[in-house]
Amino acid sequence: MTEKEKSLAEDITCKTIYEALYLTQQNIVQPKQTGEAEVITKSGAKYGYKFTPLNEVQKAVQKAMKGTGLSYVQLATKNEKGDIGIQTIIYHSSGDNIDCGTYYMPKDPSLRMSLSQAEGSIITYCKRYTLSTVFGISSEEEKPDVDQENNVNDQESYLLIKDRLTELARKTDKQYEELRGFILGKINKQKNSNFQDFEPANFSDAIGVIKTLELKQQAKNEKQPEPQNKEFDWGN
Repeated sequence: MTEKEKSLAEDITCKTIYEALYLTQQNIVQPKQTGEAEVITKSGAKYGYKFTPLNEVQKAVQKAMKGTGLSYVQLATKNEKGDIGIQTIIYHSSGDNIDCGTYYMPKDPSLRMSLSQAEGSIITYCKRYTLSTVFGISSEEEKPDVDQENNVNDQESYLLIKDRLTELARKTDKQYEELRGFILGKINKQKNSNFQDFEPANFSDAIGVIKTLELKQQAKNEKQPEPQNKEFDWGN
């Protein structure tokens, strides 16, 4: 072992990979968020946010790793769907390693970029996101709740449809999947579509069909005593 190698070995104070990872995270100095981006949501709303560029994240990690015996690699890959991903692996001078998994991100066809530009953008984002996550770096400022509110509203609408359909099935002795298939078939026929499940694009139509079926069943129950074997008016 040369004098340089001996000096390097003495500088490494962490004997295990987990001890080294802990020390690295403690040593992290949060880099500044100097990058800016603008996002357009599905509803057309816009918002901007700041982020830390990849090279600044890398500098912060490498500086915090000094003397711990840690290093890392980030490998680009693709899954069977063609989505690009980044696999992050942390290595330690003891020979141990931690595979932090692969983070995939699909290409957005709405972006006006060449294939190489789109893939390069995804690779950069995935590297920054995974490296920041592993080492505890806050690389993005908190975004507005625009997308979150849309997602919450979509989730609430889906659950509302599911609950009302479950209740309708209970009252009519029909199976949930039978009612679901009927409603989706009705919507697909009206809209000349091919929906396989309830989703934001058909929520209002689904609720409308369910409401019609509920009213028909209510009217039927009010006109005559509820029979033992209930028959349901599908409203065809």
